[in-house]
Amino acid sequence: MLVIKAQAVGIESVLSKIISLVEQAQTQKAPIQKLVDQVSAIFVPAVILIAVCTGLANWFYLDSASIAILRAVSVLVIACPCALGLATPAAIMAGTGVAARFGILIKDAQVLELAHRLKIVAFDKTGTLTIGKPRLLHFAPLNFVQYDANQILATAAGLQLGSEHPLAKALLETAHQQSIAPIAVANSRALPGIGIEGVPSNGSFAGKTIRLESLASLKGSLHHQAISDLSKEYFDQGLTVSVLTMDSEAPQNLVVPLAIFAFGDELKPNAKEAISSLHQMGIRTVMISGDNLAAAKRVGAAIGMDEVFAQVMPGDKSEIIRTLQQPNVATKEYVAMVGDGINDAPALAMADVGMAMSTGTDVAMQAAGITLMRGDPTLVADAI
Repeated sequence: MLVIKAQAVGIESVLSKIISLVEQAQTQKAPIQKLVDQVSAIFVPAVILIAVCTGLANWFYLDSASIAILRAVSVLVIACPCALGLATPAAIMAGTGVAARFGILIKDAQVLELAHRLKIVAFDKTGTLTIGKPRLLHFAPLNFVQYDANQILATAAGLQLGSEHPLAKALLETAHQQSIAPIAVANSRALPGIGIEGVPSNGSFAGKTIRLESLASLKGSLHHQAISDLSKEYFDQGLTVSVLTMDSEAPQNLVVPLAIFAFGDELKPNAKEAISSLHQMGIRTVMISGDNLAAAKRVGAAIGMDEVFAQVMPGDKSEIIRTLQQPNVATKEYVAMVGDGINDAPALAMADVGMAMSTGTDVAMQAAGITLMRGDPTLVADAI
């Protein structure tokens, strides 16, 4: 039996959304069109008045109605005041229509005017330059803790239940492949820029606060140096490292590391080509990532990125965009942001031109003026 599940129907379908976005863009006014409307309000009546005066003067002096009409119409045709009001809307309709055929949906007509001024394009890494489906490549329980490896993995998987983060999906997939059931976790909450924490309901860590967090947040914890040494190999490979920790009962309120998880993601096949195309247009490229510096720099070097910002907290991406836009008081740079996640939305809104991957979240697409339908980074240069 064949079972077909409709993810969306009617106006919620992808096709309906594409049609709606194109129609919305075609009915919007670009800033230049508002200026044209102001000029037309004066120019059109003035041309009509001149044409009427020309016709009356010729009729009066030459006493010929046909010549008077001919010359009055000539003034209207040569001045062509209607072109002012028609050219810009026609260009917007043609531009958005052609872009849609190439998989570029333009929601905000203003970006058509701003795109050619862009000097910098900033990229999110995960899901934008990489495939966005990382895998758990290394799981290493630490030898100075005496806990069962399966219990550790089950607890880490329990923390990630319900999470949409790519690393969470990778960890849950590994647990599923090894037939390890996630342990139920209570009071689970996300720690922005750090990780996630909760209290397991059963198992070896029942009643204790467990965290899956970045290595950068562990400075000052027990065995921090030992973990750093163990993680160096993973960092050198450009992997993303997370550490499972447990609150210590020591009076110093330190945490006890339990295991290291190293995740890897593949670059999109055309990521390097996309960056090269932007360089040929004279545009500087920047990558913004929450990963450790070594991993981020490795990815940036592989695709020819001009500058890399690493270990960036989710709320700080928009501040980086603001800094790129105004490096000093006297300078204004036009900056585009390309992203796909919820935490990219503020940066997409802050940028002069925001571009969201259709493979990402709805929040990102709502914040961006352009949606790239194929999740293909080479479409960025095409859009510009």
